[in-house]
Amino acid sequence: MKFRDKNIIFFACLIVVVVVFYAFLIYPLKNNLAEIKGKIEEQRINLEITKSKSADLSAVKKDLEGINDKKATLDKMILSSENQLSLFKDIENLAQMNNLTQDYSLEIMDTKTTSSEVKMSIDITGDYLAFLRYFAGLESLNYYVKVISCELVDSPSPGIVTATLQAKTYWQ
Repeated sequence: MKFRDKNIIFFACLIVVVVVFYAFLIYPLKNNLAEIKGKIEEQRINLEITKSKSADLSAVKKDLEGINDKKATLDKMILSSENQLSLFKDIENLAQMNNLTQDYSLEIMDTKTTSSEVKMSIDITGDYLAFLRYFAGLESLNYYVKVISCELVDSPSPGIVTATLQAKTYWQ
C-alpha cells in the first residue's frame, strides 16, 4: 500500500470515528441539554408564579388583619337586635339637644338574610342652624346611617324649617 492510500484510509477512518462520536455522544447530549434548559425555564416560570401568588397571599393576609382590626367598628355599623333601640334613643337625644321636633317611620326591606336594610323617613321641624347641627350629629353617630335625600321646606314662621330626611341603616 502506498503512503497516499494509507492517508486516505486514515482520514476516512478518522471521519467515521468523528461521525460516530458525534452521532452517539454529542448529539444525544445536545438534546438532553435542550430538554434540561426547557425544564429549567419551566421551573423558573413556576417559581415566579409561586412568588407572585405568595405576594398576593401576604397582601390578602395584611388586608384581612386590617379588616379584623376594624371589625368592632364594622359591628357597630350594622345594628344588632340589642342596639336597635339605642339608635333611636340617640336620634331622639340629638333632636332634644338641638330643640327640634321629629317624627320618623321605618320600612324594613328584607328580613330573610342575616342583615336587613331599613329605610327611615325622619320629619324634623325647627331652627335652620339647629337642623344643621342635628344633621352633623346624625353623621357622627356610632351607627351607620346613610342619608339618601334631604328636603327642606320653609315654614310660615320666620327662621323655622321643616325637613324630611330619607336615610338607610342596616340591622342584623
